[in-house]
Amino acid sequence: RKAVVIDCEMMMTDDPYGRGRSYNALAYLAAVDFLTGEVLIDRYVRPAGRVTYWNTRVTGITPGKMNAAIKHGQAFGSWETARQALWEFVDRDTVLIGHALHNDLNALGIIHPRVVDTGIVTAEAVFSTQWGEMRRFPRLWGLKTLAMDMLGRHIQGSSQGHSAVEDALATRDVLVWGLENPVLLGEWARRERRLRDELFGFVLSDSDSVKSEGSDAASWSDFDGDLVSSPSDSIGDPCGVKPSTFW
Repeated sequence: RKAVVIDCEMMMTDDPYGRGRSYNALAYLAAVDFLTGEVLIDRYVRPAGRVTYWNTRVTGITPGKMNAAIKHGQAFGSWETARQALWEFVDRDTVLIGHALHNDLNALGIIHPRVVDTGIVTAEAVFSTQWGEMRRFPRLWGLKTLAMDMLGRHIQGSSQGHSAVEDALATRDVLVWGLENPVLLGEWARRERRLRDELFGFVLSDSDSVKSEGSDAASWSDFDGDLVSSPSDSIGDPCGVKPSTFW
Protein backbone atom coordinates (compact mmCIF):
# COMPACT_ATOMS: atom_id res chain seq x y z
CA ARG A 1 0.00 0.00 0.00
CA LYS A 2 1.13 3.55 -0.59
CA ALA A 3 0.36 4.71 2.96
CA VAL A 4 -0.89 2.85 6.04
CA VAL A 5 -2.10 4.23 9.37
CA ILE A 6 -1.40 2.12 12.45
CA ASP A 7 -2.48 2.23 16.08
CA CYS A 8 -1.45 -0.14 18.84
CA GLU A 9 -2.66 -0.81 22.35
CA MET A 10 -0.10 -1.93 24.90
CA MET A 11 0.00 -3.54 28.34
CA MET A 12 2.74 -4.21 30.87
CA THR A 13 4.21 -7.70 31.19
CA ASP A 14 7.20 -9.40 32.73
CA ASP A 15 10.18 -9.02 30.45
CA PRO A 16 10.07 -12.05 28.12
CA TYR A 17 13.81 -11.65 27.57
CA GLY A 18 14.66 -12.19 31.23
CA ARG A 19 16.14 -8.78 31.95
CA GLY A 20 14.11 -8.40 35.13
CA ARG A 21 12.20 -5.26 34.22
CA SER A 22 8.67 -4.35 33.16
CA TYR A 23 7.98 -4.65 29.45
CA ASN A 24 5.54 -2.58 27.38
CA ALA A 25 4.01 -5.35 25.29
CA LEU A 26 1.85 -5.13 22.18
CA ALA A 27 -1.73 -6.22 22.92
CA TYR A 28 -3.74 -4.97 19.93
CA LEU A 29 -2.94 -3.87 16.39
CA ALA A 30 -5.10 -1.87 13.99
CA ALA A 31 -4.04 -0.81 10.50
CA VAL A 32 -5.97 1.29 7.98
CA ASP A 33 -5.25 2.14 4.35
CA PHE A 34 -4.67 5.89 4.33
CA LEU A 35 -5.98 6.48 0.82
CA THR A 36 -9.18 4.42 1.05
CA GLY A 37 -9.94 4.13 4.77
CA GLU A 38 -10.12 0.33 4.43
CA VAL A 39 -9.47 -1.49 7.70
CA LEU A 40 -6.59 -3.87 7.01
CA ILE A 41 -5.92 -5.27 10.50
CA ASP A 42 -8.10 -5.22 13.63
CA ARG A 43 -6.84 -7.91 15.98
CA TYR A 44 -5.65 -8.78 19.47
CA VAL A 45 -2.03 -9.80 20.06
CA ARG A 46 -1.19 -12.50 22.58
CA PRO A 47 1.34 -11.16 25.12
CA ALA A 48 4.58 -13.09 25.44
CA GLY A 49 5.08 -12.63 29.17
CA ARG A 50 2.91 -12.67 32.28
CA VAL A 51 0.68 -9.60 32.28
CA THR A 52 1.40 -7.34 35.25
CA TYR A 53 -0.86 -4.43 34.27
CA TRP A 54 -3.70 -4.69 31.76
CA ASN A 55 -4.26 -0.92 31.49
CA THR A 56 -7.92 -1.70 30.84
CA ARG A 57 -9.14 1.87 31.44
CA VAL A 58 -7.17 2.98 28.37
CA THR A 59 -7.03 -0.12 26.18
CA GLY A 60 -10.39 -1.68 27.00
CA ILE A 61 -8.62 -5.05 27.08
CA THR A 62 -9.46 -7.41 29.94
CA PRO A 63 -8.17 -10.91 30.70
CA GLY A 64 -11.55 -12.26 29.60
CA LYS A 65 -11.47 -10.48 26.25
CA MET A 66 -7.91 -11.53 25.55
CA ASN A 67 -8.55 -15.15 26.51
CA ALA A 68 -11.70 -15.26 24.35
CA ALA A 69 -9.82 -13.81 21.38
CA ILE A 70 -7.06 -16.39 21.77
CA LYS A 71 -9.57 -19.23 22.18
CA HIS A 72 -11.51 -18.27 19.04
CA GLY A 73 -8.47 -17.62 16.86
CA GLN A 74 -8.98 -13.85 16.87
CA ALA A 75 -5.53 -12.95 18.20
CA PHE A 76 -2.07 -12.98 16.70
CA GLY A 77 0.12 -15.50 18.48
CA SER A 78 2.89 -12.99 19.16
CA TRP A 79 4.02 -9.46 18.38
CA GLU A 80 6.30 -10.94 15.72
CA THR A 81 3.29 -12.54 14.04
CA ALA A 82 1.44 -9.22 14.18
CA ARG A 83 4.40 -7.47 12.59
CA GLN A 84 4.55 -10.08 9.85
CA ALA A 85 0.86 -9.49 9.11
CA LEU A 86 1.58 -5.77 8.81
CA TRP A 87 4.37 -6.52 6.30
CA GLU A 88 1.70 -7.90 3.95
CA PHE A 89 0.60 -4.28 3.41
CA VAL A 90 3.84 -2.39 4.03
CA ASP A 91 7.17 -2.29 2.24
CA ARG A 92 10.12 0.09 2.27
CA ASP A 93 8.27 2.67 0.15
CA THR A 94 5.05 2.67 2.19
CA VAL A 95 4.46 5.73 4.36
CA LEU A 96 3.61 4.65 7.92
CA ILE A 97 1.33 7.10 9.70
CA GLY A 98 0.33 7.32 13.34
CA HIS A 99 -0.12 9.53 16.38
CA ALA A 100 2.78 9.29 18.84
CA LEU A 101 3.98 6.79 16.27
CA HIS A 102 7.24 6.00 18.04
CA ASN A 103 5.29 4.08 20.70
CA ASP A 104 3.63 1.88 18.07
CA LEU A 105 6.86 1.27 16.18
CA ASN A 106 8.72 0.39 19.36
CA ALA A 107 5.99 -2.11 20.31
CA LEU A 108 6.28 -3.70 16.85
CA GLY A 109 10.09 -3.65 16.84
CA ILE A 110 10.17 -1.53 13.68
CA ILE A 111 12.23 1.34 12.38
CA HIS A 112 11.04 2.67 9.04
CA PRO A 113 12.41 5.27 6.60
CA ARG A 114 9.09 6.94 5.71
CA VAL A 115 6.90 8.02 8.62
CA VAL A 116 4.40 10.75 9.46
CA ASP A 117 3.32 11.48 13.03
CA THR A 118 0.24 13.68 13.39
CA GLY A 119 1.41 14.72 16.83
CA ILE A 120 4.63 16.10 15.35
CA VAL A 121 3.23 17.72 12.21
CA THR A 122 0.53 19.59 14.11
CA ALA A 123 3.12 20.85 16.61
CA GLU A 124 5.30 21.91 13.67
CA ALA A 125 2.37 23.91 12.30
CA VAL A 126 2.12 25.78 15.58
CA PHE A 127 5.75 26.29 16.54
CA SER A 128 8.13 25.92 13.60
CA THR A 129 7.84 29.43 12.13
CA GLN A 130 7.83 31.19 15.49
CA TRP A 131 10.83 29.40 16.98
CA GLY A 132 12.54 27.87 13.94
CA GLU A 133 13.81 24.29 13.76
CA MET A 134 13.18 22.49 17.06
CA ARG A 135 14.23 19.12 18.39
CA ARG A 136 11.61 19.16 21.14
CA PHE A 137 8.32 21.02 20.98
CA PRO A 138 6.91 22.83 24.03
CA ARG A 139 3.65 20.94 23.54
CA LEU A 140 2.21 18.05 21.57
CA TRP A 141 -1.55 17.86 21.03
CA GLY A 142 -3.36 14.64 21.86
CA LEU A 143 -5.35 12.81 19.21
CA LYS A 144 -8.59 13.33 21.15
CA THR A 145 -8.06 17.11 21.07
CA LEU A 146 -7.08 17.18 17.40
CA ALA A 147 -10.10 15.09 16.40
CA MET A 148 -12.43 17.48 18.21
CA ASP A 149 -10.72 20.67 17.00
CA MET A 150 -10.29 19.66 13.37
CA LEU A 151 -13.05 17.12 12.74
CA GLY A 152 -15.66 17.97 15.35
CA ARG A 153 -15.43 14.30 16.32
CA HIS A 154 -15.51 12.95 19.87
CA ILE A 155 -13.26 9.91 20.29
CA GLN A 156 -11.91 7.93 23.23
CA GLY A 157 -15.07 8.66 25.16
CA SER A 158 -16.12 5.11 25.93
CA SER A 159 -15.90 3.77 29.46
CA GLN A 160 -14.73 0.54 27.82
CA GLY A 161 -11.42 2.10 26.74
CA HIS A 162 -9.95 3.14 23.40
CA SER A 163 -10.73 1.55 20.05
CA ALA A 164 -7.53 1.10 18.05
CA VAL A 165 -9.48 1.25 14.77
CA GLU A 166 -11.29 4.42 15.86
CA ASP A 167 -7.96 6.02 16.74
CA ALA A 168 -6.36 4.93 13.45
CA LEU A 169 -9.27 6.35 11.44
CA ALA A 170 -9.17 9.59 13.43
CA THR A 171 -5.43 9.89 12.79
CA ARG A 172 -6.07 9.39 9.08
CA ASP A 173 -8.84 11.96 9.00
CA VAL A 174 -6.82 14.57 10.92
CA LEU A 175 -4.05 14.26 8.35
CA VAL A 176 -6.50 14.40 5.43
CA TRP A 177 -8.10 17.50 6.96
CA GLY A 178 -4.74 19.23 7.20
CA LEU A 179 -3.84 18.35 3.62
CA GLU A 180 -7.18 19.52 2.24
CA ASN A 181 -7.56 22.64 4.41
CA PRO A 182 -4.20 24.44 4.67
CA VAL A 183 -5.83 27.79 5.42
CA LEU A 184 -7.94 26.32 8.22
CA LEU A 185 -4.88 24.50 9.51
CA GLY A 186 -3.04 27.81 9.59
CA GLU A 187 -5.90 29.46 11.46
CA TRP A 188 -5.96 26.61 13.99
CA ALA A 189 -2.19 26.83 14.47
CA ARG A 190 -2.30 30.61 14.92
CA ARG A 191 -5.09 30.32 17.48
CA GLU A 192 -3.26 27.64 19.46
CA ARG A 193 -0.01 29.58 19.36
CA ARG A 194 -1.73 32.75 20.54
CA LEU A 195 -3.44 30.91 23.40
CA ARG A 196 -0.10 29.54 24.51
CA ASP A 197 1.58 32.93 24.21
CA GLU A 198 -1.13 34.53 26.32
CA LEU A 199 -0.85 31.78 28.92
CA PHE A 200 2.91 32.11 29.28
CA GLY A 201 3.15 35.86 28.69
CA PHE A 202 4.84 35.76 25.30
CA VAL A 203 4.09 38.37 22.63
CA LEU A 204 3.04 37.18 19.16
CA SER A 205 2.99 39.59 16.25
CA ASP A 206 -0.23 39.63 14.26
CA SER A 207 1.88 39.27 11.12
CA ASP A 208 3.34 35.96 12.30
CA SER A 209 1.91 32.89 10.58
CA VAL A 210 2.55 29.25 10.02
CA LYS A 211 3.92 29.39 6.51
CA SER A 212 5.13 32.94 5.99
CA GLU A 213 4.42 36.48 7.08
CA GLY A 214 0.95 37.57 6.02
CA SER A 215 -0.38 34.08 5.23
CA ASP A 216 -2.57 31.70 7.22
CA ALA A 217 -1.79 28.64 5.09
CA ALA A 218 0.33 25.85 6.52
CA SER A 219 2.52 23.93 4.09
CA TRP A 220 1.45 20.29 4.08
CA SER A 221 2.22 18.72 0.69
CA ASP A 222 0.42 15.80 -0.91
CA PHE A 223 1.95 12.40 -1.60
CA ASP A 224 3.37 13.62 -4.91
CA GLY A 225 5.59 16.09 -3.05
CA ASP A 226 8.16 15.81 -0.28
CA LEU A 227 5.79 14.27 2.22
CA VAL A 228 8.33 12.81 4.59
CA SER A 229 11.99 12.79 5.30
CA SER A 230 14.07 9.68 5.87
CA PRO A 231 14.84 9.65 9.60
CA SER A 232 17.39 6.87 9.50
CA ASP A 233 19.61 5.05 7.08
CA SER A 234 19.13 1.77 8.94
CA ILE A 235 16.05 -0.40 8.50
CA GLY A 236 14.84 -3.15 10.79
CA ASP A 237 16.70 -2.05 13.92
CA PRO A 238 14.14 -2.15 16.77
CA CYS A 239 16.30 -0.18 19.20
CA GLY A 240 14.87 3.23 18.40
CA VAL A 241 12.75 5.37 16.12
CA LYS A 242 13.42 8.91 14.98
CA PRO A 243 10.45 11.11 13.99
CA SER A 244 10.03 12.45 10.50
CA THR A 245 9.53 15.97 9.31
CA PHE A 246 6.34 16.56 7.33
CA TRP A 247 6.47 19.57 5.03
